[in-house]
Amino acid sequence: MKITTTLNRLKKAGACAERYKYLVSELGGEAKDRNAPIDALFVLDHNGVADVEWLLQSSACIEDPAPALRAYEEATAPALRAYEEATATAWRAWRAYEEAKATALREAKAPAWRAYEEETATALRAYEEAKVTAWRALRAYEEETATALRAYEEETATALRAYEEAKVTALRAILTGPTTAEKAE
Repeated sequence: MKITTTLNRLKKAGACAERYKYLVSELGGEAKDRNAPIDALFVLDHNGVADVEWLLQSSACIEDPAPALRAYEEATAPALRAYEEATATAWRAWRAYEEAKATALREAKAPAWRAYEEETATALRAYEEAKVTAWRALRAYEEETATALRAYEEETATALRAYEEAKVTALRAILTGPTTAEKAE
């Protein structure tokens, strides 16, 4: 069955500008008659399957494209089903591969993860024990410091009292004793 179109029909139907320009160049350039029929086989040979599929589904054909489109869909349906089945099978295989890879990775990491957890647990226990020991040492230090501070304060308080008493005694002696003039006499 013969299917034809024209450059004007293609432009009016909204053909892709880039593909339209390429077809014009394959037809010999801008000098081509815009209303001259173009065979769909020429489009297939020069622009490819996708452009002919678009042509059959568009309003750019001179003849009714419905019978040709129906025949094309019937002829390609088995190949399309086989492609879709192959794609689905390949996708299932890919997912199985990804799942197997993830499982293998988890299983490979598991011993290392357990060893890591054991090591960190041991280290955490050692840290907790050291922390308890450090807190005990800090409390002992604080108790010793408090005892030493109390002893220091007692010593300095006694010495300070003695010093203050000596100052008072000296001042009394000076203030109640003979004056310098009396001493001179």
